[in-house]
Amino acid sequence: MLAGRGRQEWKKKPFDKRVFQCYQCGKRGHFKRECPNGDTETHESNVAFHVTNTHGGVCREWVVDRGASNHMCASREAFVDYRVDHSNRTVSVAKSGVTLRVLGVGTVVLDLNVYPTIQSVGQPTGLVCARLENTLHVENLSRNLFSIPAILAKAMHVSMDINECKIYRNGKVVGSGTKRGNLIYLNVGNDAECHVASEVGDLWHRRFGHASHDSVAKVLAKNKICTGSISNKLCNVCELSKQARKPYPTHDTNVNVRSDIVCSDVLGPISPASRSGCAYAVTFIMMKTRFVKVYPVVRKSDVLPKFIEFRQYMKTQAGVSVRTIRSDNGGEYTSTDMKTYCALKSVK
Repeated sequence: MLAGRGRQEWKKKPFDKRVFQCYQCGKRGHFKRECPNGDTETHESNVAFHVTNTHGGVCREWVVDRGASNHMCASREAFVDYRVDHSNRTVSVAKSGVTLRVLGVGTVVLDLNVYPTIQSVGQPTGLVCARLENTLHVENLSRNLFSIPAILAKAMHVSMDINECKIYRNGKVVGSGTKRGNLIYLNVGNDAECHVASEVGDLWHRRFGHASHDSVAKVLAKNKICTGSISNKLCNVCELSKQARKPYPTHDTNVNVRSDIVCSDVLGPISPASRSGCAYAVTFIMMKTRFVKVYPVVRKSDVLPKFIEFRQYMKTQAGVSVRTIRSDNGGEYTSTDMKTYCALKSVK
């Protein structure tokens, strides 16, 4: 009885799940592997505080957000390069329990207006072309978000007060934002001042037939198309196509070649054959003058009659007597009839 009571006292008690917190959703009462939200991976680093309205719609304005971990954009057309995100990432918004799905990641090109109040004729517009890399394409995002943490990670400095913000790079203002309502909106060039291009500068270089980078930059600037900086990196196509080779030295290679040597070969079978049934062609090329004569033949065995015809033609028209024939030693050139004829006419 005492031994039995001892075993009963040391019996392991069951876990009380009510005291455990889920690492997936943060609620108590279940483990992460049992979490009903476990099918969707939520990345805590992707947070946006200024997005409270989850209704869709394309918005061209950008809100300066101190809480967003990445730049976020609602429009797929705004990206100059894009890759689909297959990791089922989501972003958490200010509204409790609401998450938005990340569709892709890419680069967005914007014209930042440094001096939004300058409108006098002859004054600088203050447009600075900026590339927002690693921007998230977020589904049903009500506002495009310009992330302050992402800017600070690029070694830039941001100063903010109650009415505006300014972005500095190496001590120089490269962007600004103005307060409207309760939010600070990034000052960007409007459609009349700059068209956000759908492709990067290197693609424009190819579109203009691989024109020089200076020419491409002038055309884009004249039409107020913003593509970021036109890189001067070497284009492989331009490098290969614009290479020049010095000409070979001119000299007569046929000075010492005798005028009575002919080269011959047979081409075929050719499909389809000609209307006369010729499926082969025999060529005769004079080594000295590069004169060429081609005869269509029905069979390879017809080479000998054509050779006799060619010798007679050269004798009559050019006064040249063919004394040597060079070939690949095919059966049509080593046949008994060919050897007999060459021996009779002293053709080697």
